[in-house]
Amino acid sequence: MDKNASIIQEYYKVEGYWRSIADKDFWKLAIWVAHYPDIEVISQYMNIESTVLGETKDIFLQFNAVFEEDESYERDLWNEFISWFNPANEEKYDMHKALIKDHYLLEPFVPNTSLSPTIENLISELERFRKAIRTVSISFVIEFSLANHQKAFNLWLNKLLHIDTPKEMRFVTIDIAEKRICKDFDNDVKDKVVELYPKLNMVNAIKDDMAKMAAGNAPHNLDAKYRLTVMELLEALPDKKKVGKIIPSLLQQAKLFGENSLLVSTHLIISNAYYSLSMTKEGLLQVEEALKLIETLNDEQQKYPLWRSAMLYKAAFLMRDEKEELSFEVYKSIAKEATAQKDYFYIMEGYRLCASIKMHQKDYPMAFEYASLALYGGQYLDLETRRNSTYLYVANIAYNTLKYVPKPDVKRPILYEFLSDTLGRDWEDIISSGENLHRHYAPLPEEEELTDIPLESTEG
Repeated sequence: MDKNASIIQEYYKVEGYWRSIADKDFWKLAIWVAHYPDIEVISQYMNIESTVLGETKDIFLQFNAVFEEDESYERDLWNEFISWFNPANEEKYDMHKALIKDHYLLEPFVPNTSLSPTIENLISELERFRKAIRTVSISFVIEFSLANHQKAFNLWLNKLLHIDTPKEMRFVTIDIAEKRICKDFDNDVKDKVVELYPKLNMVNAIKDDMAKMAAGNAPHNLDAKYRLTVMELLEALPDKKKVGKIIPSLLQQAKLFGENSLLVSTHLIISNAYYSLSMTKEGLLQVEEALKLIETLNDEQQKYPLWRSAMLYKAAFLMRDEKEELSFEVYKSIAKEATAQKDYFYIMEGYRLCASIKMHQKDYPMAFEYASLALYGGQYLDLETRRNSTYLYVANIAYNTLKYVPKPDVKRPILYEFLSDTLGRDWEDIISSGENLHRHYAPLPEEEELTDIPLESTEG
């Protein structure tokens, strides 16, 4: 075991593994076979390579879609690709605008949106985009990000390897060593696959970095020890016995600081651990302790965010315990306090979750009312946030439940005009698209029934 392990050393190890295959031309698909503690640093390496800070000669392009089945996955990949070239994208994060600014593109690239959303057409458009870039022999590395893919993702990768793709385009993904799914390939394509088995020591690297901070009589040693214990708690999951042994020590260390705000945060960290372990009763007790301590805080700027976090945990535990009405009241309280604080995102989120519960209860008139409140809160967010957040979801609820409210014909033009003002003229398309609704957040299981309600037409 490397006694001098550090996070930066592990990062450079990852870089070395990639460089060992980067210039070899035999492979088409690279698979990082990584253990859980090492996934973050590998992902971070590829994230950096996909930015202007990247040091490889290849351009890394990331897709974040989650595989469920072939058709929907390819449609999600296609829509994600199209979104890269949206003129409304924020410039500092926009790879397309950066290429134009640096004169690698003489003019904006315009995807052919008339094509059907298949992987073959996506590869064709990616190649057209690559050829539009004014630099010598540029290559693309297409990353399919680690996600909760179905096992059939392996079959889809097989399919991908059978497609005739340009030699300047290759693919990469991460497979979890403890539960591999990307491992069985047809004989005629398996030679195109290279597997990377990084021997990293991230757990000890993090521990060692923190231990160095905690060593000696440095004024921050208490803070470092506390952070180290937090790491140990997270490492212990999902072992209930180990978690149970660490929690008393973590609470004791937090009390030594003499700061109630830190103790509140500690109770919430423990709540999160209990949520991961499905220990609802224990988690709720931690939340209640946090809420009691929050009342003792004098700093309002500090008090409100902690209260909001505690209440979100409380609602989540109550939902898991099937206490829907109690959870509804908590979400409503969050929205009301967010209104007082002019916290527009959580005005939207609080009322959105109220609307979701009413949808689940099939109380469609009340779902419309709470969705409307969420929309009015969300209107103060910037346009990009509205078009790429749960604002789309509450717009969908309001749109689909309008017919259940009194005098829908009176309210319909008001709602339509409001959505046009807050989302743009294409509002009906973007709120009716399942890909748009589900790309930016994970819906509650009960929210999936939303798409079963027939969409109304604006004609007539």
